[in-house]
Amino acid sequence: MAALAFYSAHASYTIFAPTDASLFALDMIQTASSYNETLHLHFVPLRLSLSDLRSISSGSILPTHLPYSTFRLTTDPLQVTGVDVTLPGLFYSRRVAIHGLVGIVSLSSVIFEYGERLGLGFGSEGESIGSLGSEGRAIDTLGLFDLIQ
Repeated sequence: MAALAFYSAHASYTIFAPTDASLFALDMIQTASSYNETLHLHFVPLRLSLSDLRSISSGSILPTHLPYSTFRLTTDPLQVTGVDVTLPGLFYSRRVAIHGLVGIVSLSSVIFEYGERLGLGFGSEGESIGSLGSEGRAIDTLGLFDLIQ
């Protein structure tokens, strides 16, 4: 939780926590900057409880704390870019929700935006949230982008 110390005191976060073994393995093969970037992928800049996650349409795109990156959430089974959420609701506080993952979200599995952070242009195929249809726009429909601006 020390990583949260440099974030805003009034911000809220969801942390998708990888296993200790995954973090150790990553530490052995990554540079320090890649390790840090990978950890930022596991932070979503708003608090999402298990019921919040289940209410978002499967295939929705969530922002991460790594600039210009997002990932896809599926709800049946509950996964973050294909990594199973095995310990949902591991910890809750007023501003933080932590859900445990079976593994680690890798840099190669996220969607990188090519434009302004919330300019909605991203992906190698030039998709935008507006062009992804109802499955990919649940995050926008919930107004979550407004919450993190």
